[in-house]
Amino acid sequence: IDLPLKDLIQTVSSFSFKSETSDIALIYYAGHGVELNGQNFLIPVDVKIVKPSDVGAQAITLKQLLAAVENARKLRIVILDSCRNNPFSDWPVQEVAKAGTEDFDSSETRSLRKHGLAEPSVDKGTLVVYAAKDGEVALDGEGGHSPFAKALIDQLPARNTEIGMMFRQVRDAVLRQTKNKQEPHFYGSLSGVPFFLAGSDTNIASLTDRKTAW
Repeated sequence: IDLPLKDLIQTVSSFSFKSETSDIALIYYAGHGVELNGQNFLIPVDVKIVKPSDVGAQAITLKQLLAAVENARKLRIVILDSCRNNPFSDWPVQEVAKAGTEDFDSSETRSLRKHGLAEPSVDKGTLVVYAAKDGEVALDGEGGHSPFAKALIDQLPARNTEIGMMFRQVRDAVLRQTKNKQEPHFYGSLSGVPFFLAGSDTNIASLTDRKTAW
């Protein structure tokens, strides 16, 4: 909770090692996220950014989270509750084009996405779940949890509910709670094998005898 960048990187690295021996690996990230030039950055609590080009050295990327789960044998899931307004949307484009990591095209000068995150590129067998569709903003809500977090808390423990159905129920719950102002979105493709994160069904994709990384 509230990790500075150094600890956040170490946590992701340790999880990556752990997930290599698992059938299913799942990461849930709640915090501030921004999109610069098509790259999604997740911002730690100790960030000190005075210009957009500082972002790459002081944040982790969605690509890093996807790499941390990529070696799980059966299913890889990354959940981001981080679709917020982009604090750099008013920076000059020439400054924004300098932001990023080494794999950025520094000559790129596309305008900033003003809200939310960019659509991810996801491999088969991997699911990325956004609290709101790419380019849209997730609501904080009025209680202790955001509408998306509350829906996850309610639906994740559901017994004998296939994972694709579970996330659709999360989407429906958020739509109801926000009066259709926010719709979670899912990216990627699942295999034809059903998975259940909780329940007593031992005949189809039961996890009772599997190692799972959380």
